[in-house]
Amino acid sequence: MRKAIEIARREIGYKANGSESKYFSELFPGKRAMPWCVPFIEWVFQRAYGKQRALKMLYMQDGKFISSVTSFMNLVKQNNKWHFKRAEPFWLVFLAQENEWTNHVEIIEEVNDSIIISIGGNCGGEVKENIYDRFDARISGYAEIIYEEGD
Repeated sequence: MRKAIEIARREIGYKANGSESKYFSELFPGKRAMPWCVPFIEWVFQRAYGKQRALKMLYMQDGKFISSVTSFMNLVKQNNKWHFKRAEPFWLVFLAQENEWTNHVEIIEEVNDSIIISIGGNCGGEVKENIYDRFDARISGYAEIIYEEGD
């Protein structure tokens, strides 16, 4: 579990060139640059656990990564791993930024009764550590991630 967080932490401060990020480019070579919060998560998990395990852990059973937050959220829900109130370290937090629909995802580093500390890609064009009030209205829900023993 900590392996993904360690990799994500090392990326804090990375700044994309506009919408061009190394995360999106590496996972989707030759495709037009898109928002990259989901590719950041996928890139971190692939680095930590290898591509096949990352795909499985992130509920992407068709063998390829996706870049859409909505599609990713729907996969989590289809696999019955969506939670509205329960949050755990090393899970994912989905957010509705700027009072819109759910359009952002970050990996949870720490959580307690009052705050969530997470690491996200494409936060103002860079990788940042963020702190949210535990009951922030922007939080849409949480994705449970299943880790294997020893992760």
